[in-house]
Amino acid sequence: MSRRPKARCLAIALAMLALCAPRALAEPGVVFVDGASALPAHGCGARAHPCPTIQDGVDAAQPGDEIRVAAGVYDAVNHRGGLAQVAYVTKSLVLRGGYLSPDWEHADPAAHPTTLDAQGRGRALYASGDIRLALEGLRITGGDATGLGGGRIGEDVGGGVCAVSVTLTISDSLLHGNTAGSGLESAGGGVYVRGGSVTLADSAVSSNSAGGRGGGLYLRDSAVTLAHSDVLSNTARAAGGGLALYTGVLTATGSILSRNSADYGGGMVLDYTTAQLQGTALTSNAAGRFGGGLYAGGSTVVLASNAISGNRSVDAGGGLYLANSVATLHDNTIASNESSKTGGGGLALRFSEVTLTRNVLSGNVTAGDGGGMSAAFGSAELTGNVVSGNLAYHSGGGLYLGSARALLIGNTVSGNVAHIAGGGLRLAYGEVELRSNLVVDNRAGDAGSGGSGFYIEDCACRLLHTTIARNDGGEGSGIRVAGPSGRVALTNTILVSHTVGITVAAGSAATLEATLWGDGSWANATDWGGEGVVVTGALNIWGPPAFLNGEVGDYHITPDSAARDAGVDAGVTSDIDGHPRPAGLAPDLGADELCYPIFLPLSLRQPLSFALEDGYVATIAPEVTGYQMVVFEGE
Repeated sequence: MSRRPKARCLAIALAMLALCAPRALAEPGVVFVDGASALPAHGCGARAHPCPTIQDGVDAAQPGDEIRVAAGVYDAVNHRGGLAQVAYVTKSLVLRGGYLSPDWEHADPAAHPTTLDAQGRGRALYASGDIRLALEGLRITGGDATGLGGGRIGEDVGGGVCAVSVTLTISDSLLHGNTAGSGLESAGGGVYVRGGSVTLADSAVSSNSAGGRGGGLYLRDSAVTLAHSDVLSNTARAAGGGLALYTGVLTATGSILSRNSADYGGGMVLDYTTAQLQGTALTSNAAGRFGGGLYAGGSTVVLASNAISGNRSVDAGGGLYLANSVATLHDNTIASNESSKTGGGGLALRFSEVTLTRNVLSGNVTAGDGGGMSAAFGSAELTGNVVSGNLAYHSGGGLYLGSARALLIGNTVSGNVAHIAGGGLRLAYGEVELRSNLVVDNRAGDAGSGGSGFYIEDCACRLLHTTIARNDGGEGSGIRVAGPSGRVALTNTILVSHTVGITVAAGSAATLEATLWGDGSWANATDWGGEGVVVTGALNIWGPPAFLNGEVGDYHITPDSAARDAGVDAGVTSDIDGHPRPAGLAPDLGADELCYPIFLPLSLRQPLSFALEDGYVATIAPEVTGYQMVVFEGE
């Protein structure tokens, strides 16, 4: 008797069992998806019966479940909710790719890529509701939100991922080649989040586009965290090539935004946002108008230890453009950025309050004013920054401050060039005070209006303890005071090695007190001139500045300097290095205060031992009495 009919009956019974008890063989909390599965979708989800599509896995899962997806391309588009997408999610889930069946325990997304590819027929993923959704180890591509709406006023949004009121986490994933559409009312080519939050960790968002805003990511009324992620080569016609955030909170750490482009904020746009960027690179982004790397409007921004380089804007703010914002920048490098028209090659500020501390602004270029930085109609406090090697084709090679209130403490402005005026700085129509600053080796264009170190125009300016040396070009002035009503006061100044130390135009006035004019190779050809009023005060010194090594840019003074103990009390208590002032009988002139070695008696009560090279140890006996040398400055 044949046993084949019994085998056929057993197979039928097993299939019936699977249909009648769909989760009986499933693991609690885990659903399996394998696009290579030939089993029916009904009742799927177990190891032995994985779902064939991601949407089938989502449907089979319970809220809070984990869905493990095998390697492969998942391109089946459904029309849930009247929309088109590969996956439609309205429950809290973890969607994890990178598995290779039958090994469902170890995910390796790089070796076994899991791809959601909408092939231009809709979104890759749509999610909504008060849910938590985690996407891990996935490749999301081919999404197109054209005609799908979803924005506040009917914009087409979220080509790759569209999430509304969702707490979204994307990790170890790639979102590539998605679009929100070509219309100006489209947003979020790669990711769109509204009324929720998104954390992007160890992931990349690249080559996505939006005809409007947020080529890579668009966030509104949301919080976004970028952690060690890359936002690369995304485009938006209007704003935020890489990322656009409107009324939200941004935290970026250890991430890269590069080669993105938009009209405003090539790398990033922040609008009425609170943002903190640390250890992040904004590089080689481009803006058709403002803010090649970043544009911030009405925002509160903290930038710490970032690299902002190689960005370009056609108008202003090659690296950064801040408008009506409050910003704190410290320990950043802002280098080799360019603005083609108005100004601010590295950084442009408009109606903003900004504090800059220990930043390096170098190699930036503008066709307008302020090669390193341009600030207008706001306030700025600069402390301990290095502004060097910048170029302005108009004025303010290093810095341009116009109609602004500013305080500069302990900055170095060196080696900058302006083709027209103010090789180092142009100060115009504002109120500016400088304390312990170094302005050296800058240049103004020979055909321009001069002021190789400073060009000061109708500005109420006070310079305390400034070293101004070896600036050249223009009409030869280290300082040029211009305009019909400029007023400048200089106290405790080293002003040496210029064709003319200071030139004051008719209608303007300069008052100096305690000035070292130099001598020998450091003398000015003429110390002061012009048709305006120059009051040199009672204390003028013609002697050597005796810099430590001015030829290589070291403008600390030595004990032989005529600036030593030659100043008056101007209320300045520290020098450019933060050392206390005065260190001697009176303050030194210029930015640097010479700090003396102080010898203190030292009596040993016990042996003092210290290691030498090659393993030897030296010991000083207790009976030795000598002197201990404390050096405040290594000069």
